[in-house]
Amino acid sequence: MSPLQSRRFRLMGPLGSRFGGLAANRLFASVRHYVTFNPGETVEDAVAALEPEPVWQPGGGQKVLTVYAEFSDPWKSVAQEIEAINTGQWHPGDKDFKSLAQYFKFANHRVRKIASLGGLLNAMIALPEGSIGRLNIITHATGYGFALAGKVIVGDVELGRDDDPADDVTFIDATELSKLRACNSVDCGKPDMPFRPGSQKQTKGFTFQDALKRLAPGNAFIYLYGCKGGSQDTSLIQALADTFDARVWGFRQELWYFPEIDGKRIRNRNWCQYPKLSGEKVQGLQNLVPDNFAKPAAATR
Repeated sequence: MSPLQSRRFRLMGPLGSRFGGLAANRLFASVRHYVTFNPGETVEDAVAALEPEPVWQPGGGQKVLTVYAEFSDPWKSVAQEIEAINTGQWHPGDKDFKSLAQYFKFANHRVRKIASLGGLLNAMIALPEGSIGRLNIITHATGYGFALAGKVIVGDVELGRDDDPADDVTFIDATELSKLRACNSVDCGKPDMPFRPGSQKQTKGFTFQDALKRLAPGNAFIYLYGCKGGSQDTSLIQALADTFDARVWGFRQELWYFPEIDGKRIRNRNWCQYPKLSGEKVQGLQNLVPDNFAKPAAATR
């Protein structure tokens, strides 16, 4: 087996519950500052010199690629799922992630379902070089890693798979990203390599550097939509930024999801909230404000 093994985790506690009624739909601007005082400098001078951390801005013909992780769920019927929501035993699965992925309001937007690191890189390699300005990853995460596949069980979530092939991986942490940076070979389908070439003609025999070339050079952003992504290990967000040579935004706390129930059906899977206590319920992940940021330590391309 490859040293790139899947690690399976469980997330304890419900991530969301029933939400009735509507909330105002606002688009927030994400701003977070660092303050550095120079000798003799006043607070007013320091604040005036602040520059907000950058957020992605559409334009220039850039494409947005949204990938969502494969997470099966145990619900045999809508009635079972509604019961789980009402009793606090529900977690979002890939049908919820798909709905949220398709709800993004961007021009030049592509949506792909993935089930591994290889799937993520295949989705990137299918687009033209330099075209991806923003990459959204919708998944379940922890404070030190995120999954690209898994399954929802009653009252919990399992991250990653315990049956990973020898040449692919479904749970990503800083260690796996460091291994990915070391892979620059057309033989990435062989054991000890972290992803498989795709079966489609245009993706056969590509290298990791080929995938990186699909990102807009020096101006690409990655948004990691997963609970507590990197909050317990800041090296995760930084490693993601360094590996993909992109600016990365994540969330330090749990994301909350609120399926809207109408009688015996779920009519809307796009309501979400961040953070839980002070954030407003909005439709679409695009309207949540991330609070965990990293930029590449040095350009790799």
